[in-house]
Amino acid sequence: MLYFILTLLTLTVLGNAPQTTDASAQFNRGVALQQENKWTEAAEEYRAVLKRKPDHVEAQANLGVVLARMGKTDEAIIAYETALKLAPHLTPIYLNLGILYFRINEFEKAINTFDKFLETNPSHLQARQLLGLSLVEISYNTAAIEQLVPTLAVAPNDPAILYSLGLAYIRTNQLKEAEGLIQKLAVLPTGLAVSHLLKGQLQLARFEFEKAIIDLKKAGELNPELPRLHYSIGLCYYKLGLNKAGLSAFEAEVKQRPKDFTTLYYLALLHEAEGNLDPAKQYVDLALAMQPNSVEVITILGKVLSRQGKNAEAAIAIEKAVAQDPKDSLKHYLLGKIYRELGRRDDSNREFNEARRLKAEETQTDRNKPAKP
Repeated sequence: MLYFILTLLTLTVLGNAPQTTDASAQFNRGVALQQENKWTEAAEEYRAVLKRKPDHVEAQANLGVVLARMGKTDEAIIAYETALKLAPHLTPIYLNLGILYFRINEFEKAINTFDKFLETNPSHLQARQLLGLSLVEISYNTAAIEQLVPTLAVAPNDPAILYSLGLAYIRTNQLKEAEGLIQKLAVLPTGLAVSHLLKGQLQLARFEFEKAIIDLKKAGELNPELPRLHYSIGLCYYKLGLNKAGLSAFEAEVKQRPKDFTTLYYLALLHEAEGNLDPAKQYVDLALAMQPNSVEVITILGKVLSRQGKNAEAAIAIEKAVAQDPKDSLKHYLLGKIYRELGRRDDSNREFNEARRLKAEETQTDRNKPAKP
């Protein structure tokens, strides 16, 4: 998430809609306290209203506002979701809820919520920007470009928007467009660090890994809190075969973003490759908790279990991986090795034969590809 530049909206305070005399008085006290930034006291008043009138929509929504201000994001989300169940027509709540989802990296939920808000507020600039930023985060890059390009007319020098748009261009192989945004960022007062970050991403896409590391480190010197900075450096080191340096970079990234699936995946992958089986298993478990059916993480799990001598468990994992990806010769080969360790000779031979057959097909396909000019 582009928290390093983007400032999120001031949350909405809804108007008063009294339902009983006592509830109305308590609600009004809550609003007054909220306007004085007395969040804890305001929350107490709104909760008192809701104890009397659980269907008091305004109190429920404003409770979400003050809880968000208090940093109680999970509670604020529950309050907003409850308010929307009571009154789904109150579209400002969708905006506030979307902002909270964005803040906690729940980008798919943020996208759905901003979409609902924009149905009735199509010209709302920040909602559209946040929608575009959320789309970039889950690699819906073409859709992100469609959302972000129109917002540049109003916010042409917003580094967060320029960076995310540039990243979407890189991912869709529109490299000239990305180069233009790198140059634009470089001359903005707050854009130099981001320009180095985006340039590093561009060089990474061009397989210029050594050059990418130089620019990414320049970005880090200017702003070590940039998003996905350490991840990108780790990816460069991984591509160069420098596993220990890659591990160090990915460990730095996971401290900033402990729930980033791809970072967890690479930490599991590199620790297994280096023979660090206990940390590899730790990161496998964390990754699978997020995406239980990830075939590549399941494959790493099988490798780790096999190297730990737990071949019966390893076979179950790799069988699942093969079922999901039956055309991968390496997975069949790995399963064959595990079956051999278990003394299952016929099963082992079958998997080895299938691995050889698939490998031969891959080789023939490569030979039939036209030569590059």
